[in-house]
Amino acid sequence: DGYTILMWAITKQKFRVAQILLSIGADPLIRDNYGGLASDLAPFDSYLFPILKGYELLYATFLNNLYLVKRTIEEGADINFQGLGGYNALLIAVEQN
Repeated sequence: DGYTILMWAITKQKFRVAQILLSIGADPLIRDNYGGLASDLAPFDSYLFPILKGYELLYATFLNNLYLVKRTIEEGADINFQGLGGYNALLIAVEQN
């Protein structure tokens, strides 16, 4: 199905493993063979879902993809989410000009 190790961890409900993978750089924007993201596999009410959305926002900001930034925020990403090193979307945007 084209799952990444992050996606696999989520489908197996290994949320702590998924959280560690995200914290060391797993890309949450990689899509599987059906166009799905890792966040599509996580239960909406799980503690992992907002973390996934937060990392999606950071990656979309880093990629300078305004469409993805807007969509991720509309889907519930916390604009103040801090990833590795305490970076949030605003700090990344400033660094990327």
